Amino acid sequence: MHKDSLYDLLHLIMMGEQGEDLVLDAGNRLNRLEKEMTAPEKEKFKEISGGKTIYWFIQEWRDAFNPDILEREAAVALTEGIFSLREVNGQNFIVGPDSYTFEPDGIVYGPPGITHVDKVYADQIKKLAWNEVQELRIKQVAGTLSVPLIDYIIKVWQSRGQADESKNTNTAVYAGRDGNEKENAEVLVKDFTDYINTQKDSIPALGIYYNQPRSRRPVTISMMYELQGKIEKDKPILIPRRVWLAYVKVDGVNPGNPPDELTALASVVRRAYGIDLILTPFGQIVDKNFQKWLSGKQAAGHKFNDRQMEWLSMIKDYIDGGFQVRKTDIKEGIPFEEKGGLIEFYKLFGENSEQIIDELNEQLVV
Repeated sequence: MHKDSLYDLLHLIMMGEQGEDLVLDAGNRLNRLEKEMTAPEKEKFKEISGGKTIYWFIQEWRDAFNPDILEREAAVALTEGIFSLREVNGQNFIVGPDSYTFEPDGIVYGPPGITHVDKVYADQIKKLAWNEVQELRIKQVAGTLSVPLIDYIIKVWQSRGQADESKNTNTAVYAGRDGNEKENAEVLVKDFTDYINTQKDSIPALGIYYNQPRSRRPVTISMMYELQGKIEKDKPILIPRRVWLAYVKVDGVNPGNPPDELTALASVVRRAYGIDLILTPFGQIVDKNFQKWLSGKQAAGHKFNDRQMEWLSMIKDYIDGGFQVRKTDIKEGIPFEEKGGLIEFYKLFGENSEQIIDELNEQLVV
């Protein structure tokens, strides 16, 4: 079972998350609830949902991960030309009745100039169709979810003796048209920005980010853990992955999933404070700042040899994964120790060694 509450699961799906364990867990919990609901409760559910029954939600989520159904619907979608231009292994394909036809023999036949595509490409195109059919199914249900419907589900859930699934959440966080994903996302983003603005004088990490570019203090991993813990205690609805998903909707970008909560938190804080104009993965931020730091050094006459660049890149990657690098990390941590550790680092950079550590910690994260 997924660790999140039913309330959290439904909100995550409404905001666009599509993970199999998350969606199926929500469906299984609704299935248990459906068996205990009275006829009037089911009618009320249908009224709030705009005509959809609770069983419809359950079945749609199950079907979204049923391979037989997905294969059948993907084949229909390919035949009817639902999908647009695709790129597979550097080649463009337009799937549809007037372009490519997917045949049972595993070959995709194309228009004049391209007689056929081998089975490797055909399988990849089929997989694209499969994924898109699945995504459309989940999005259809997500678009039907609304805050009033989720609140009603939780109310009935609790009336059956289930744990208080929303006791730590802020049920007023969403507003506007409840079924509109982007409007919900905009409200969540505003709530997050308002919250961190109220905390910037008491949480060191926020103070550093807020005062950019004037502040030159490093953001440490302990600072980020402190901020994460504060959010989880005060406003669990604003945990980083939710705000990340909200910015995906607001900015219209698809940066993929963040590797962890802390790096997601850094990205959404930077976005909220306007340091980044669109949601930017933490790794890209570190890479960009590293290149900026290198350019500044080179402009000032500092030239690094290949061995030094290897070490600088290792430090950059280490900061990408842990926000900062300390001398003890360079002395004992992987991959530094196997490369000679702190002694080798001092040999390479001499009297500039500690300055380089300080500058990279200060400049790569913020």
